[in-house]
Amino acid sequence: MTRVRGAWLLCLLLLLYGALHFVSLDVISDVSMAPTIPDSGVVLFVRSDAPRRGDIIITRLPAGLIARHPKLAHRTTTLCKRVTHISGDQVVWQGKTLILGPDEFWLQGDNEAASIDSRYFGPIRRGELLGLAFPLTLFRR
Repeated sequence: MTRVRGAWLLCLLLLLYGALHFVSLDVISDVSMAPTIPDSGVVLFVRSDAPRRGDIIITRLPAGLIARHPKLAHRTTTLCKRVTHISGDQVVWQGKTLILGPDEFWLQGDNEAASIDSRYFGPIRRGELLGLAFPLTLFRR
């Protein structure tokens, strides 16, 4: 009986560890993903580096972006955007056709008029992705 309790306790501790390191609730303070995620909307964040077209992701800001876009000076170091194109897709950017390379993604906000996204900074690499975001529209602040 003691072994069974020990096994259950170990499973519970591993589950808790996983939940603390791979899953969290985050508040998105931005309107670039409205109406899918409103300003101050809550998302369930799951660590992953394997998004598919249409997924909403959290990513690090590309290096040097804040210096080029002063509107971002008030932001944290992450962005929440939708993956619109994946490796191998063609995108027209700055008047040229660009084919996304291996491990590159094109991101855009659902509210394109208010979004700083790949149209400004180009594709992002898989290493800049932090994880997937799932909107929790029931938990609006």
